[in-house]
Amino acid sequence: MSAVRLLAAALGVLLIATPGRCGAAGAPAGAGDQIRKLGDEYLARRLEGSPDAATRLGVHDTDHLLLPARPVPATEAAAWTLAFLARLDAVPRQGLSPEREAERALLAAVAGRDLVGIEVLRPRERDPGWWARLVSDAIDAVLDRQGVSSCGRVRLAVRRLERVPDALRAARIELRDPPRVLTEEAIVRFEAVLRFYRETVPALAAGCRSALMQADLAQADTAAVRAVEGFIAYLREDLLPVSNGALAIGPEGCRRLLESELLVEVAPIETLLVAEGRAL
Repeated sequence: MSAVRLLAAALGVLLIATPGRCGAAGAPAGAGDQIRKLGDEYLARRLEGSPDAATRLGVHDTDHLLLPARPVPATEAAAWTLAFLARLDAVPRQGLSPEREAERALLAAVAGRDLVGIEVLRPRERDPGWWARLVSDAIDAVLDRQGVSSCGRVRLAVRRLERVPDALRAARIELRDPPRVLTEEAIVRFEAVLRFYRETVPALAAGCRSALMQADLAQADTAAVRAVEGFIAYLREDLLPVSNGALAIGPEGCRRLLESELLVEVAPIETLLVAEGRAL
């Protein structure tokens, strides 16, 4: 079952079951396989760009990261997505089964929605709260990881907590003229991150009886707390006074956003990995 078909199932899209090969009689050889491969490629790229999502979905190569090993500039991400859409469009349509045609349309809708995020919404630049989600969810993901001992989860949490200062330094570079309301909301969200680090992280790690691991956790957690405290001060004192960006995204941006949301419900493509039970 292809990644795209699983996405359709997750969104409640009716697909016609077709036994045997992907394409119907008369379909160009391999067209259905091309759609499957493109869906798998898109899913893999999504997970590469979101280490915390990869952790939750059973891909553990980047459990030690908060941000991707090679952050992709927005211009490059947009160019790749446009090229992907062009490759998807180039897959022959004639004779494809209704199921495969539906998969193609759904994958195009997901990629189109992501393109709106890259070009219009730009959360890494416009929303300081995006960074709050990053530095909390990624830690929670490894502390909640199944099939790993308590000390193993603590070890993973230490590695990610150690990267929080670097991530927040990156945030200061990437944030540009956000809307004031989003900066105000982000201050509240980062205050919640402090509570998470100070209260929830130690509680979740209590099952590990290793004094050495607990010491490593205390050191990494303290450094992360200090980084968040400094970032909150930055938000209040430096970013908030210059948060003059427009919250509205303009008529064309609204048109693209509404169109993309109508084409596909908000459901992350990464959830397909859980349903299919595949490791990338």
